[in-house]
Amino acid sequence: MKTRIISIILAVVMTVSVLSVLSVSASAAATTPGAAGNLSFGTQYSASWDSATDEDVYYSKFSLSSPGIVTVTATKPADDDGVYYGLYYMILDKDQNLVWAGGCGDSKKSSETTSVGLGAGTYYLGVSAGFYVFSGTFTAKYKLSFSQNANVEKEFNGTKDYATPLTVWTAKTGYLGDLYSDCDEADFYKFTAKANTVYRIVFDNYDTIGQTTTIIKYVHPDGTEDTNVKYTAKNNVNSDGKHYYDVVENKSGTAYIEFYNYSGEQYKYTFTVKEPSCETTGIHFYGDWKTTKASTCCAEGTAKRTCTKCGASETKSLPRDYNNHVWNSGEITVEPTCTGTGTKKLTCTLCGQTKYVDAAPTGHFYSVKEFVVPPVEHNHGTANFICTKCGNEYVGEFCYSLPFKDRVADTNWAHEGIDYVVWRGLFGGTSENTFEPAATMNRAMLVTVLWRLEGQPASSVSVPFTDLKQSWYHDSVAWAYEKGIVNGTTETTFSPSSPITREQLSTILLRYTQYRGFLSEYGTASLDSFPDSNKVSSYAKNALSWAVYEGLIGGTSKNGTVVLDPRGNATRAQVSTIIMRYCKRVNH
Repeated sequence: MKTRIISIILAVVMTVSVLSVLSVSASAAATTPGAAGNLSFGTQYSASWDSATDEDVYYSKFSLSSPGIVTVTATKPADDDGVYYGLYYMILDKDQNLVWAGGCGDSKKSSETTSVGLGAGTYYLGVSAGFYVFSGTFTAKYKLSFSQNANVEKEFNGTKDYATPLTVWTAKTGYLGDLYSDCDEADFYKFTAKANTVYRIVFDNYDTIGQTTTIIKYVHPDGTEDTNVKYTAKNNVNSDGKHYYDVVENKSGTAYIEFYNYSGEQYKYTFTVKEPSCETTGIHFYGDWKTTKASTCCAEGTAKRTCTKCGASETKSLPRDYNNHVWNSGEITVEPTCTGTGTKKLTCTLCGQTKYVDAAPTGHFYSVKEFVVPPVEHNHGTANFICTKCGNEYVGEFCYSLPFKDRVADTNWAHEGIDYVVWRGLFGGTSENTFEPAATMNRAMLVTVLWRLEGQPASSVSVPFTDLKQSWYHDSVAWAYEKGIVNGTTETTFSPSSPITREQLSTILLRYTQYRGFLSEYGTASLDSFPDSNKVSSYAKNALSWAVYEGLIGGTSKNGTVVLDPRGNATRAQVSTIIMRYCKRVNH
């Protein structure tokens, strides 16, 4: 045990660069840590040797309840002639693993004080007289103290100096912002780096010409390395005259740094954290690349990334993707049946390459062959249906909205109204097999519904509207304009595609009712019970009050509140129900 420990001391003392805490008990002359005594902080201790060949290691044990900095003042021994001799000491953890080692050499300085940061736990401190020739007996004295100043942040030259403890990578322990070196060997540290941060490593004590340190290796959190970065008096100079090295981190994680001091002089490394500036550092903090134009079979694409700090961006080309074709809608080469797939030929619009894919079955196209139980008005009946394409037949329930693939369920509030307007021919589908109940009703559609209700009368009046582009609503708009049922949105426009609002619908229905003279009396209801009654336009107040009184329009729920929603758009399903109520009310 004695031989092993002494050899450890010798090996480490030759490489150490940080003076450490030390304490030795004069009565603890055993060479086994387990036999060590307990120390109290602030107490002075000593150890004695009586021959030049005494290589005993003296141990003492101490504990820290929380991370902290342990400080030692070591007084070197002198022989009878007053010559000082070297001492070597170390710290072991509770498992007797080497944590730190240091030495007090044979210079003329009689004592030295230094500090080391340690985490909470139990430690052993050992001291040896070393391997010097001396005569007589001498005593080395050590004073151990403790300061609770670990894990703190303090302001340092206008930047943050983070005192986060460094985890030992080799036989070193220290604190960021307080790292020392005094030997011609490599010192290793690791620390937790933050993303989008600049760490500035400042090298102190460059008073002597030719002093040099080398960063042998800096390992970033992403695994990339900066190696062999050497600094002399000719390198970067900080505003205070000190030399520095900036490390820019893009990712969070553990970073490692290894110093090598060529000077043999003791000096300090200081870590400071700076707010990164793209302008001053020339380094951007780019986010991920995002595709701005996808590559195709015939052309390269592009991607862009943006600096999260200053907004600068850069672009790059993406290689051609020979598999990324732009296919056209295709042409049917084998017709699908009602239940069987066909074949469709697709052609790339860029390179002309072709491929064949399945064409989906068309589905059946049923129509009524004969009624088994005829429907009464818009109510349901039973019919024998036959597919006009393949002849397949079945018997089932009939309703007038049955041909529409997007028909609402029989239990839906809008089902009866949709059946009614389809039965009377007032509404058609938006295509051969779609009704689009949730689509917004527009001005042209509503005027056409009233025109069909009136029997599609002809009109010879000339309308001033220049935006009537489609023939299907031209006659209905001319009739409604002639009878004063609708006006234009301007003197020359009708805006046929503009959505119809609930208050506009009420106004047009009242005008139509007055034109036809359907009702001898026009009752109105108060709108004050609706929280949004103040949003009703002045021109529509009377018409909307009438529509509410007649039960044509009611409240609608929005976020759990029943509102009138006068300027909300009316859907085709809502207008279908309102038209059904209106026809039954005026018996038309």
